Amino acid sequence: MRKLFTLLTASLCAVAMHAATYNGTCGAALTWTLDTETGVLLIDGTGQMTTYNNTSLAPWYEYRESITSVQFTGSPTTISRQAFYNCTAMKTIEIPASVTGIGQQALFNCTGLTSITCHAVTPPSTGAQCFAKISTSIPVYVPQGSAATYAEAGLWSFFTNFQEMAAPTVYDGTCGENMTWRLDIETGVLTIDGTGSMYYSEVNAPWYDYRGLITKVEFWGQPTSIENAAFEGCSNLVSVTLTGWITKIESNAFSNCSSLTTINLPNDLEEIGSFAFADAGLSYIYLPAALATIGESAFRSCPLTEFQISGLNTSFSVQKGVLFSADMKTLLAYPIAKSDTAYIVPEGVETIANYAFYKATNLKKITLPESLGKIGHQAFRNCSALTSLTCHAVTPPELSGANVFQYVDASIPVYVPAESVETYSASAWREYFSNIQAIPETQAIEQTDASATFGGSRKFLRNGVLYILRPDGKTYNAQGAQIQ
Repeated sequence: MRKLFTLLTASLCAVAMHAATYNGTCGAALTWTLDTETGVLLIDGTGQMTTYNNTSLAPWYEYRESITSVQFTGSPTTISRQAFYNCTAMKTIEIPASVTGIGQQALFNCTGLTSITCHAVTPPSTGAQCFAKISTSIPVYVPQGSAATYAEAGLWSFFTNFQEMAAPTVYDGTCGENMTWRLDIETGVLTIDGTGSMYYSEVNAPWYDYRGLITKVEFWGQPTSIENAAFEGCSNLVSVTLTGWITKIESNAFSNCSSLTTINLPNDLEEIGSFAFADAGLSYIYLPAALATIGESAFRSCPLTEFQISGLNTSFSVQKGVLFSADMKTLLAYPIAKSDTAYIVPEGVETIANYAFYKATNLKKITLPESLGKIGHQAFRNCSALTSLTCHAVTPPELSGANVFQYVDASIPVYVPAESVETYSASAWREYFSNIQAIPETQAIEQTDASATFGGSRKFLRNGVLYILRPDGKTYNAQGAQIQ
C-alpha cells in the first residue's frame, strides 16, 4: 500500500511538472500565452508578428510538441515566417479576418493539422512553402461566398477541400482603450459604446470589411472623439446618432458616406477635421456654438444648399448661407447646391480657401472683391457653368497651389480693372484664361437674392464700383450710403 501511494504521488508530481503556462511577446503589440495542459497557444494584440527564421526561432518553438491548437484574439495583421514551423502536434488553427499575409514556411511540416479556419474574406497572401507537407485534403473553412476565390489564390490553391462557413449575424470588438463596437448584420446598426477616445492601430476601422452593410451608427456612453476615417466609404449609412460628449470629429471620418443626408452635431463639438464629410450626401448642416476649428475641405462636394450656424459661435460666420471666418476675411466654403446662378464675394474678403467653390456647378457669374489677395488650391475647380468672372483686385490675387480654375472654360471673359489687364495677362491667371479684359464702364449684375435689404433693387457696377438702384430711384453704395 505504501509503495502504491508513493508511485501515485510521483505520477501526480510528474504531471504537475509538465503542465505549465508560458508567455511572452511576439510583436510590437502582440503577446502569446501557451497552456501546455490544454495545448492552446493564444496570440493576442494588434499589428505584425515578429519574423522568425532558423537562427531566430519563435519563442514557443521549444514547446511546439505541446501545441495542439492556435487561436488569435485582437487584430493581428500577419502570421510571420516560420511562426509555427514543425509544430507537428498542432491539429487546428483559426486565422482572424484581420490577417492579410502568411509568411514563408509559417506552417511548414504541421503534419498533424486536421483543419484550418480563416475568417478573412480576401485570402491572405502566402509566402513560399507556408503550407508545405500539410495534407491537401483537410477541410479549410472560409467565409461564405469566398471558396472560389481561395481556390485560385496563391498557395491556398494547394488545398482541395474548401468549405464555406455560415455568415455570422453579429461582429464585435474593441475600438479604443475603453471603447467597444458591435455590428448587427440583420439590422445594419453599428453601436459604439464606452468612454474616452476612439482608437485603432490599423489604417482601416475594424468594421471596414463590413462597411457596405452599415446603415445606422449609434454612439452610447461617453465617447469623446471619432477616429480618422472611422466611417469612410460607408455608402449605405443613412443615420448617425452622436452623444453630447463628442468634442472632436477627425479627418475623413464620414467621407464618401454618400447616403448620409443629415447629421446633428453635438453642442460641445469643438473640432471637425479635414475632409471629415467630404463627398458625403449632406444637404443640411448646423454648426454648433462651441465649434472652433474646421479643417480643410471638411464639407467638400456635399450637396449643401446652405450653412447654418449657432448665433453663439464666435469662430465662424455665415452670410447668405456661405461659410466664412469670424472676421469675414476668409471665405471657407460655398454650398454647392445653392440655387443662385451668380455670387458676389463680399468686399473685405482677403482669402478664398482651398476647394471653397469646388463643383459649384449652378454658378454662372462670380464677382471677386478688390480686397482679395489669395485664392486657394482647386478653389473653383469644376465650376463648369461659369460664363464670366469679374475680379476688382488691382493686383492679381495669388493662385495658391494647382488646378485653381481647372475645368472652367478658358475662353470666358474675365473682367479686371482697366489698369491691370496687362498685369493679369502676364500672371498665373493666363494659365487658365485667354480672354482677360477691362471691366466695362457700366456692368449690370444679375439679381441674386430677394432679401429685405435689396429686394426689388437692381445691382450694377460702374468703373468697378458696386451700386444698388432701389425702386424709388435712389442709388446707394454697397455700404448702404445714398449717392447724391
